[in-house]
Amino acid sequence: MNLRAKIRSDFPKVWANLALFPKEVFPDVALGLDEDPTIMNCLVRSLNDDYERSGDPTILEEKINLSRAALTKADTISHSTSLHNFGSALGQKFDRTGNYKVLCEGVDALFKALELRRESHHPRIASTLNELASMLFRRYTHTPVQQDAQRSVALYHEALELRKHDTALRISTANNLAFVLIAQYNSTRERYHLDEAVAISEFEIESVSSTHPLRRTTLRNLAIANVSLAQLSPALERLRYLQAAKPLLTQAVDRWKGHQGVGFPMALLDLGWFSLVQFVHTREEADLESTFRYIDQGAQLVPSDHPSAIGFHISRARAHLLSYAHDPVGRSAAPRVAFNSYRCAVNSELAPLQARMRAAMEWARTPEVVPDVVKDWAHAPIEWHRSSVEAYVLLFQLLNLFLIAVPDVTNHHTCLASLPDSIVSDAAACAIQAGMLETAVELLENGQDLIMANLRILRVRHTTDKLQEANPRLAKEFVEITEQLEHQSLVFQAGAGYSMSPAALEEGASDRRMAYLDGQVCLQRTLLDQLHNVVAKIRGLGRVHDEAWSRFLQPASFETLRRAGAEGPVIILTFSTHRNDVLIIHGDPGVVEHLPLKNVSKEQMSALSTRFKASVRARDQAQGVLDKLKETIFPPISEKLAALGLKKHSRVWWMLPGNSTFLPMHAASRRYVSSYTSNLSTLLHARRGDRKKESAPTLLAVGVSEYTTAPNLEVVEQELDSIMHLSKKGVIEVAVLRGNDAKKERVLKELHSHSSVHFSCHGALSQDDPFESALILSNDQKLTLRELTSSIAQTNSDLAFISACHSASRDTEETPDKRINLATSLQLCGFRSVIGSLFVVIDAHGYRLAQEFYEQKFKNGKDSATALHLAVEVMRKEKATKEWSNWINFIHLGA
Repeated sequence: MNLRAKIRSDFPKVWANLALFPKEVFPDVALGLDEDPTIMNCLVRSLNDDYERSGDPTILEEKINLSRAALTKADTISHSTSLHNFGSALGQKFDRTGNYKVLCEGVDALFKALELRRESHHPRIASTLNELASMLFRRYTHTPVQQDAQRSVALYHEALELRKHDTALRISTANNLAFVLIAQYNSTRERYHLDEAVAISEFEIESVSSTHPLRRTTLRNLAIANVSLAQLSPALERLRYLQAAKPLLTQAVDRWKGHQGVGFPMALLDLGWFSLVQFVHTREEADLESTFRYIDQGAQLVPSDHPSAIGFHISRARAHLLSYAHDPVGRSAAPRVAFNSYRCAVNSELAPLQARMRAAMEWARTPEVVPDVVKDWAHAPIEWHRSSVEAYVLLFQLLNLFLIAVPDVTNHHTCLASLPDSIVSDAAACAIQAGMLETAVELLENGQDLIMANLRILRVRHTTDKLQEANPRLAKEFVEITEQLEHQSLVFQAGAGYSMSPAALEEGASDRRMAYLDGQVCLQRTLLDQLHNVVAKIRGLGRVHDEAWSRFLQPASFETLRRAGAEGPVIILTFSTHRNDVLIIHGDPGVVEHLPLKNVSKEQMSALSTRFKASVRARDQAQGVLDKLKETIFPPISEKLAALGLKKHSRVWWMLPGNSTFLPMHAASRRYVSSYTSNLSTLLHARRGDRKKESAPTLLAVGVSEYTTAPNLEVVEQELDSIMHLSKKGVIEVAVLRGNDAKKERVLKELHSHSSVHFSCHGALSQDDPFESALILSNDQKLTLRELTSSIAQTNSDLAFISACHSASRDTEETPDKRINLATSLQLCGFRSVIGSLFVVIDAHGYRLAQEFYEQKFKNGKDSATALHLAVEVMRKEKATKEWSNWINFIHLGA
């Protein structure tokens, strides 16, 4: 087929333009030009012009297809151009779809193009530098990895140097570089980014004609950088920066008048932000009035459900809170208006999820941010705390939706890392302060569920898997809609939302792009309606399948959680920035008892936690930690448990969010049989898994003592021998896999035949995906928790005992996500009970505890928690093992 025929069939939009090419320029196949990538690249540029004029997605697809075809024909000279065109086209597709994989493919193509153009000293290398810098920044906006932003800055610098004598091209590169530098400052808070943005923008202002169409973007960048510098500076310097910024913003606003889209209202919002910053400096009513005037004028020009509207809601909320701080008597209604503005921002369904979450976080922290009015957080009006509770509830709901809609694990980590470490306890503290104890339990439960990586991944995986089983069509529809919605919101977050990029605002393309984006708002509304419909259908599954579907995407309610206290009190310790409390759920139906801890602070508990972590390594500080716990935290708890009529050796469960996770409450409360639970739902799930007990329980013991990539474990052989001795005594039937026999396939096979398993080996923890955490078996094979889960689901999995490795260690140096540990993850895999060790067993006494534990459990018929408690008591009484490090090590998790 000749090139004319191919283009006529595959690229009809190009065929329509062929009349532009004379016969001598575009001859038939007789001259062999169907193999000439130069002609194909020329046609790609023609398609690009058509797409820029019309925004027609079919033209974009033709451009991508023709660019890809040119790559297969390209010679050494033209290959860099073909790669550049292909990468640029994929960038345009990302802007339309938000598809992250398309973006990454485009970045890869542009990196290859840049490498070739560097080698050949290509005259258009600056174009590739500029395009790649833009693509890297878009990727940074999608997934905030600082390396992408830093590389974007470096590439823009290189392009700017090459274009320093070309005013027409230089200003576009300079504007983009200044914008990225300002974004870098917003992320890192390092002032030199702002100083550089100012220097670049000032040079362009002086060098470029006052009528240049891109000057408005330069003015905006320079103004924003100056306002940000004002916020960093002492009073005299602050005034200078503000005085420099105002005329720049005014000029930018004037230049945006008459243009389509949200460019003009966003410029008004910038001017409102400036007036608010100036009000903080001057305390002049005129500045405050200007703030509200500019915000209101801009908001009137943006549809209420437009993605950009969120910026106006947030700015209005901030302005009202500052006005209240300035005049609490005259503006007594301002907090209520501010809360409503935050509510509108958080409920802006078409705005990016992360922007809505930031608004919810800001709203939730309101009682902390008006220090001039209230003495401190505890003295804020109760209505403020109730409003904060509403904000936290919405925040956790949005976080739940984000973690389901955005499957990228890196994005999860980035999002969660932006939240305060004490967010769950702070949320509960607001509810307790407002007298909402049951809501406090819900917040602790649902917040813990979201921020704990192992709980979160299990929940999301369990939800999607179960939905696939219940209704594959609804599962597919739900996943597709949520992905499309997140992609659409990223289009605005990257280029046309409440923080506009220069690329989205440039002359010529801006009006077409804004019209296109307004069309995307309509698409988002349609997708949102579809999401509401599919969620309603999924919840309808509760009528024919599991009733739990009726609460799909809804947080666990107290009516469900209260059942956790039916078999014994669940004691929740919460240490927040503002107050410290104990909540005890007990009885059937469960009720909540509240104990304020007035004689301890979060800082004290953090210090105690640090000391205990050190004792895990040095083993010489734990007694002091235990003494402190017995002096401070445990006495009021003990008194309350006694008042509830709890007898000695009764079972209790500890739920310890945040830093309190590091406190060994099981050792401080020896009167009771202690267990731990990650959250209440996990405990309830373990109890539901209480299958009919087999007449003859069996134990699989797996041990590996020698490794090539890790230290050998000296006590493993003795431990396995002691467990084998149980079988000889008739306590329980035991199967042992040791050394080369402890291979992954053999272990997975044997799990099906045993109700309990004992692992004595090393463990490896994964911070990216807890279900890629693994037990290290023979020949350094990794048995991942994902593989274990599949096997356990088909067995009567009653107990897992993990010895020797760092199985339950909360050492943050070992596990960056300090709530991930093998013992908890194994429980989530399906074991009703898990025994884990806090640190490595370094002597021969660990196997002594294991032997005593199994005798108590299987010979004397005790449940796992009681068997461990009694085994520890035996060790405490024996001279050889009474040292604390021999009995504090092991903990029980689960039912």
